[in-house]
Amino acid sequence: MASVKSMARRRKLLWSGLALDDLREIREHVSRDRPAAARKLAQAITDGVLRLREHPHSGRIVPELPAFREVIVAPYRIIYDVQPTRVVILRVWHGRRAFG
Repeated sequence: MASVKSMARRRKLLWSGLALDDLREIREHVSRDRPAAARKLAQAITDGVLRLREHPHSGRIVPELPAFREVIVAPYRIIYDVQPTRVVILRVWHGRRAFG
């Protein structure tokens, strides 16, 4: 059972429309050839960010965008913003994708 102290630190986890679009596109792309793998990948990405509710600073600072942090679920980079009461998933990018 979670302590009162840890529950007080828990933040809401929200996905931006762009991040949801990214996740949907990733799943659709992978499912063309491997439907089961697409489901597993989408679940791994979703599961990969759950710890951010209690440990929002656990991801590394994004080198190209130092105001944000990221979690890696290979080969994807999940870019997010830590706010006082929530963590907002901004984008889900393939690791080879160029910024700009």
